[in-house]
Amino acid sequence: MDRQMINSVINRAASKNYAEKIIKEKRPDISRISPSFLDNVNKQTKLLIENLILEFKKNQKTIR
Repeated sequence: MDRQMINSVINRAASKNYAEKIIKEKRPDISRISPSFLDNVNKQTKLLIENLILEFKKNQKTIR
């Protein structure tokens, strides 16, 4: 299995499908999505999750 897939927190197929939908609506001049774009989405998602956890109030036990 690819090392990148092991560390992935996103559903790459769903992310690509969603990106294709947005591209059709907002940027029809774009014709392809590279794997590095999905790598970047995965990286940004990991950072978002980490930041949300770090910003969470310490006196609560459930993340909402």
